Amino acid sequence: MRVVRFITAILVVATALPAFAESDRDMLLEIKFGPYHPNIDSEFANATPYADMMGGGSVLMSQLEYEYEVFNGLGVLSIGASIGYSQDSGHQKLKSTMQDSKDSTTFHIVPLKFDLVYRFDYLAYRYNVPLVPFVKTGFDYYIWWITNGVGDVPKSADGSTGRGGTFGGHLSLGLAFLMDFFSPSTAQNFDVDVGVNNTYLFAEYVMSWVNDFGSSNSFDLSSKTFMAGIAFEF
Repeated sequence: MRVVRFITAILVVATALPAFAESDRDMLLEIKFGPYHPNIDSEFANATPYADMMGGGSVLMSQLEYEYEVFNGLGVLSIGASIGYSQDSGHQKLKSTMQDSKDSTTFHIVPLKFDLVYRFDYLAYRYNVPLVPFVKTGFDYYIWWITNGVGDVPKSADGSTGRGGTFGGHLSLGLAFLMDFFSPSTAQNFDVDVGVNNTYLFAEYVMSWVNDFGSSNSFDLSSKTFMAGIAFEF
């Protein structure tokens, strides 16, 4: 009940605030972070090689996303692209005993994403309600490589190297909070001086299916996670 009363209070105050003028907007830049753990071990029925080598926890994923707004009306429709980076470190296993060796190994991942984005900001612009829900969907390509303790990419006896790429897709559901709500005059000055129309804090739930569309010969880099960050609309 306290949450309901808090949201109701925000809506009442928001609708009483005057709307503020701003310059034209056509793009948005996001910086976001969240935990990441690839679903590699799901490929094995009775083994967990990734967890055994790297551990069972999550690592930090950082991403930078750019969106170009192609339609502004009843909300915003955008096309976007993002790049990120994450790495997970562990120890190689001794073949004889399967115990940790002294040699370290690191798994690097660079996710590339192409998005179609819809943001429902109509209530924010028409009634000063600072909550903006959004949805994203699109295609992914994860570049990955494995390095040893000296930073080299190892090569197996058959000539294959520890690097590759995996295709997939994703769906994200999120909610952004319009920071301009707290001080419209400061937001307007930020727009005039820097060109930033709106500033958002946001969180999103991301479901990624990155396994070369079900291929049994690829790493399963899929995940389900939350990400949060800040966005600037220009």
